[in-house]
Parts: sequence; C-alpha cells; structure tokens
Amino acid sequence: MDISEYLELIKTLVRVGAVSSEIAKVNRSQEIMHDFLAAHGVKCLAFEEFSDGRKVLFAANRPGKVQQVILNAHLDVVPPVSEAQFDPYEQDGWLVGRGAGDDIANAVICAATLIHMLDSNRSVGVIFTADEEVGGFTTAGMAERGYRATELAVIMDGSPYVIDICEKGILVLEVKAIGKACHAAYPWTGENAADKLIDGYIKLRNYLKTKNLAIIDDQWGETFQLCQMKGSDAENLVPGEASFIINIRYPDPARRDAIIEEVREATGCEVTVQRECPPVYSDESSPVLQHLLRTMQECFPKEQVAFHRMNGATDARHIVGWNVPIAITGADHRDIHGAGDAVRIDSIAPYIAWLVKSLSK
Repeated sequence: MDISEYLELIKTLVRVGAVSSEIAKVNRSQEIMHDFLAAHGVKCLAFEEFSDGRKVLFAANRPGKVQQVILNAHLDVVPPVSEAQFDPYEQDGWLVGRGAGDDIANAVICAATLIHMLDSNRSVGVIFTADEEVGGFTTAGMAERGYRATELAVIMDGSPYVIDICEKGILVLEVKAIGKACHAAYPWTGENAADKLIDGYIKLRNYLKTKNLAIIDDQWGETFQLCQMKGSDAENLVPGEASFIINIRYPDPARRDAIIEEVREATGCEVTVQRECPPVYSDESSPVLQHLLRTMQECFPKEQVAFHRMNGATDARHIVGWNVPIAITGADHRDIHGAGDAVRIDSIAPYIAWLVKSLSK
C-alpha cells in the first residue's frame, strides 16, 4: 500500500499546531481533513458546531448519523515542548512531530479506512473529535446530537497491537475543610482549616491502607491520588477554608456512590464531585470483538496481540450509552505528549489494512 499521501496529510496537520485551546487552528485541521476526504470521493460529510465555536467533522460512506460502525480519533493536540515540534520530519522509520503519535496519525488512518470502504456493504462513519486532550466534550456532544453506532465503535487512540476493551472510571473530588481565618500571630483566635484538612487526609490514607488501596499493587484496582491543595492566599493568614483535589480511578461502576461516601466519612470533610466519567467495559467474548482480535493477529503476525485493560481514559467514556462493543487501539507510537512525539511509519499501512479487513465482514 502506498501511504505517501497519508504521510503528507499527517505532516500538514502537524504543521497546523492545533493545540486544544486554539480553536481556530483546531477548526483548520477539521477543514483540511474535510477537503482531503472530499477530494477522495467521500460525499457524506458534515460539520457540527459547538457553543465554543469548535467544529467537529463527521464523515461516512452512507448518509445518516447512525452507522453500523463508527471510528473515532481526535485532531487536537497538547501544547508543544517547543515550537520546533510543529515542523515534522522523518527519522529512522518514525514520523516525528507534535501530535503525530497522539492522535493525528490515527485520524488519518480512520480517513484512509473510510476511503477504502466507500463501496463496502457495511456502513462506516468517522467522528473527528476536536477536544479530546481537554475532556472530549465534543464527542459527548456528537452522541447527544444522535450520532451513534449500531454494531461497533473503534476508538483509535490507544496502544498498538492490543485491543483495549475496558477503561477505569474517573472521579475528581474536592475535599474541603472549614475553620476560622485569623492572623498567624494570633492562632488562638481562629481555627486552622489546613490542619483539619491534613488530619482528614491522614485518616483517608489510613482507611485506604485497611482496604489495601494505598499501595498500588493491582493496577486494575481503585487508585486514589491527591493532586492539588489550596489554603490561604497569604503567608501570615491562617486559612478559614482549605481543600484538596483527589483523582480517583475505579473499574466497577457500582462503586461510584460508595467511593464518594467513603471519602466523606474518612476525612470528615465536605466532598463535592468536580468531574467524572463512567468506566468502560466490553465483553471480550463478543463475536465482533473476537473477530477484531483474529484479524489483528493475521495483520500483525509478529506481534502478541491480546485484549487489554486501560488505566487511562479516551473518548470511549462518552459513548458508553451506545450499548455496543467498544474497541480501543492505535498505530505504534512513542513519547506521546513528550519531546519525541512520533508515529512508527511502518505501522500505518497494516493498521489501515486491519481496519478494512475486519470491518468489511
């Protein structure tokens, strides 16, 4: 398979510099993808625009928002380590540039798959997400607007040569202690909220130890990580309010309410949910997923392909309501979000071939 034009498209999109916060550039990437697909015979193309001005491109080989299979990849990227990352180049079999590995190459693979399946008897659509790196709310918005798959969703934003079928849910909790502010020279006139907060955190840590959750031995278990803390705004002001943010990852959706209550009881503090998304689970015995696994092994005979579970999160979290099997994978990459962000060039054609083969049956 000649992938020269796909490599050029990846480079063009890298040069745009579509950092998630720069909406005009993200929209430019969407337009470039639209024009590329139109030039290759894709007629079912539509933009959806969101309240912040972001555009999301939907492309399909059949009319309509509902397709048998929907692919998903994102065109936004994280900020660069340096502006030089927006000048892509090839080196030692890798295409290097900001977003090449996450997730521009995968978006181009989705586009190529659709082009190769224009005459297929299977209906296939692609959602090109505009904000995955900052939450993926446009994918959620597309689902709310009626876009969905009836048989399978493939999220092209994962690890190579495996099919992730599970993702942990996320709970971001603010834990807040209330005291009474005072001058640091006269602490007896107030009540230090930071002390109460620290005491609460120690109690939480001790509670987690009793549940064997403080030490991360089972990577698929629940994890609780304190990520931010806030006290007073002055060095001589005893805080009347103090808080921390804890990021919790959990695999069992039935545990959501219990986790929140456990944090509240252990700390003795106020607890509010700042952000959350549900776990993702697909049954690996599903015939469609088994078919994907078999064809992946055929297309990558030198790799030990397998089903896998994912500790991170992708846009899969926003389409759980479709109630179809969800597969998460992606082309070989390295150092995503880092200075060496790159996609392995010789993994691109086999990934296109795998998707076309597996989705054509």
